[in-house]
Amino acid sequence: MKQNVASHLLASAYLSSTRAPRALQTIKLLCYIGIAIGSGALMLALIITQGFERDVSLKMKGISSDVVIESPGNQLETEQIGSYIREHLGSAVHGISGSSVRHLIVTHNDQSRVLFVRGIDPINEAQTTTLEQKITTPQKATLASLLNSESAIVVGKQFAAQNNLWLGSELTVYVPQEGGKSKIALEKKTMHIAGIFHLGLEDYDMNIAYCSTPALKKMYEQCRGADQIAVTFAPPPWERPALSISAWLKNNWNRLRIGNDLYYAAQVRRLHSLLPGLCVRGWRELYPDLVASLQLEKYAMSIALGLIALVASMLIICLLFMFLQYKQQDIAILQTLGMSRRAIAALFTRIGMTIVAQAVGTGIGIAWTLGWFIDTYKPITLPDIYYIAYLPAALEPIHALVVAGGTLLLGLIACQLPLQQLKQFSVVQVLRGN
Repeated sequence: MKQNVASHLLASAYLSSTRAPRALQTIKLLCYIGIAIGSGALMLALIITQGFERDVSLKMKGISSDVVIESPGNQLETEQIGSYIREHLGSAVHGISGSSVRHLIVTHNDQSRVLFVRGIDPINEAQTTTLEQKITTPQKATLASLLNSESAIVVGKQFAAQNNLWLGSELTVYVPQEGGKSKIALEKKTMHIAGIFHLGLEDYDMNIAYCSTPALKKMYEQCRGADQIAVTFAPPPWERPALSISAWLKNNWNRLRIGNDLYYAAQVRRLHSLLPGLCVRGWRELYPDLVASLQLEKYAMSIALGLIALVASMLIICLLFMFLQYKQQDIAILQTLGMSRRAIAALFTRIGMTIVAQAVGTGIGIAWTLGWFIDTYKPITLPDIYYIAYLPAALEPIHALVVAGGTLLLGLIACQLPLQQLKQFSVVQVLRGN
């Protein structure tokens, strides 16, 4: 116990000493800065890549929902399947909406093009996807108020801009009908633009329009059920506001222990087991290339910056070698006074780990502050090739713990390498040399 107290006091004295050689002070400063930069860069990379993953996933699953249920070649009864799902999953389900997709030939200003039209239930769609929140014209309008007539249609912003359309514009559409064995008849209809949405996804903003399910069924008599059913899950319990400190701690523990991804994956598995005869796909299965690219980017940046943190942690080896060389006389005196080699090794380990811990705290603190600033004020805009307009940032406590734990472990391993020379340390040789 006394030796531990002594090693702690000596470590504090060595670290705060101003009489050490300039070379030793310089190496100590470089070691501190290098570890702080390495851990901070790794933390900031995780914050930004996690932000990309979070915001892109929110946008993609926001318009397509958490899960899509299909039965290739068959149409689904939305009410029956929805009631069955709610009966078994209960409060885990936030919204269920059925839809069908057909295509129209649209003519405007002597130009014709094919437009995919999706028939939806406006009220259920508002609870299931983010479409209602993306209506830009008219502002703060609901899907139920826009699609209240069979001639109403909601189109994308890019489609409206390219075809010089605005709110209330009339569209002449031709609906394909069965006209015989070798012919297709086109039924002419007039529809009006009831609203314009902007999702930020060209495939939707340019090629897809929305109408009510009764309107689609009237245009296509063979459309009697739903082509697919979208299901959106309620947020995890730990995302709800905490009413006490104990509830807040419990929420954060569950967030660290389970995580949002595992929570939603568990709900998808439950839905799979409920509907074994249907095709149940989560949003990640709908966009596998996008998910893979986000994961690859995250891993690549983490590995690259992790190597920087590794190299920075190796500076502690140089620092401790210099400390051992500079403090040879002190070590000899301490051993003469009865301090064990283990206590001396603990002394220099404490010196190294104190520097590492302070540097890691500084690096993570700066990275967390920058991430908070980016997430709050969104100062950096991104080109149009990205799915999101601003550089994102997601602050996850688990990432801070991983970076801190990993860097401290590297520092602890690095501290053990120079301490191996204590095994060959000879008090007699040191005293003779001096």
